Amino acid sequence: MTRIGAAFDRLRARRRKGLVAYLTAGDPDLATTPALVVEAARRGADIVELGMPFSDPAADGPIIEAAMERALAAGTRVAGVLDAVRTIRRESDVPLVLFGYVNPILQYGPERFARDAAAAGADGLLIVDLPVEEAAEVLVPARKAGLDFVTLVAPTSTPARVRRACEAASGFVYYVSRTGV
Repeated sequence: MTRIGAAFDRLRARRRKGLVAYLTAGDPDLATTPALVVEAARRGADIVELGMPFSDPAADGPIIEAAMERALAAGTRVAGVLDAVRTIRRESDVPLVLFGYVNPILQYGPERFARDAAAAGADGLLIVDLPVEEAAEVLVPARKAGLDFVTLVAPTSTPARVRRACEAASGFVYYVSRTGV
């Protein structure tokens, strides 16, 4: 069982809801990111989504877009995010979901990315612009590396699409609570 599954099991056993916090890696800089994640966990985050900066975050609102712009301006790249994950793992076992876009993963190489992310200590992937119908190129290596693969459903998702997303998901299913950004 992954750390994500274990976190949900603990929450279920205590009959409580969980807090999933989001932070953009590299905002304000990569050196500060591990301390922010560790502090979020210390203050109650049950899971942390760690955003991997991308130049065209079309599925996110202005706050995350601005954080990604600052992180990219500070020089944050995928390899640096994975280094931050390694640093976090020296201080915390909070479940970490790498949250991002498919293009940087394709550029890095999906198999290499999954292997390196798992080796660094990441627990799962949430790729916001990767439809479940097209996810095999990232999902298969993620599963092989032992990473959970978080899928998304939205208010506009058909019942058939919700079923596909749930079948492909591990860790949890991310419900986009409203249309738009």
